[in-house]
Amino acid sequence: MTPALRLVVAWMVCALAVVVWHRVRWWRDAEPAPCPGTVRPANLPIAQHDAITRYLQARYDEVEYRDDGYSVTGLAYLPWEAPLAELRSDGLRRFFSDTRFFKTTVRSTAKEYPQVETLVSFRRTRGGDDIRSGLSLTYSEQSRKFMAQFTGVSAPTLVARRELALALAELLAETVAQGSARLPADSVLEARAEIWQHRLHWRDVDVSTDWGGRVDRIVISNPLDHSVDAVISIF
Repeated sequence: MTPALRLVVAWMVCALAVVVWHRVRWWRDAEPAPCPGTVRPANLPIAQHDAITRYLQARYDEVEYRDDGYSVTGLAYLPWEAPLAELRSDGLRRFFSDTRFFKTTVRSTAKEYPQVETLVSFRRTRGGDDIRSGLSLTYSEQSRKFMAQFTGVSAPTLVARRELALALAELLAETVAQGSARLPADSVLEARAEIWQHRLHWRDVDVSTDWGGRVDRIVISNPLDHSVDAVISIF
């Protein structure tokens, strides 16, 4: 290669490098600004927090991103708007020592439900992360997959069944405006807990077990008209 040709090649390489540098700089500057950071619950490892966030974004993904922002077209989880808040209770710890429960919100296009309270559970298994979620009962029927983790639980005595019913009612009440849970004052023979919405007795949660003392059926019903919202059974 002659000196003149080497000079031409060197000039072309330099010119290409300048073009690439400008392209990279333009692409970097053209990227959407990163979303504001979300608040991570205490003692929740970053890897687990990211796994839950990815799961929620994949499950509730009705959002379209554009150059000038985004548009929600259905149910959409936006982590920068809805951080995870861990839910803890003695009942949950007793029956689910290896599971962590959280509450967050999912965006909706429904005018009466712009933000839908949502429950999330996380459990590490040998096969991978077991992550489940369920929308508020005031918005839709609770996810059967989310509720299924409450079946098969050992509750061999009436006291244990009542404690489990109360723990579940307390969890579901977290997604109800002014929600609370309590055991019925007039019945000590049933494994039933009540969900109240302010002063309204809103729902009942009944738990039953098989002959071995494991939960085989959960019923969520409306005490006002005795209609059944959901039946979760292992059968």
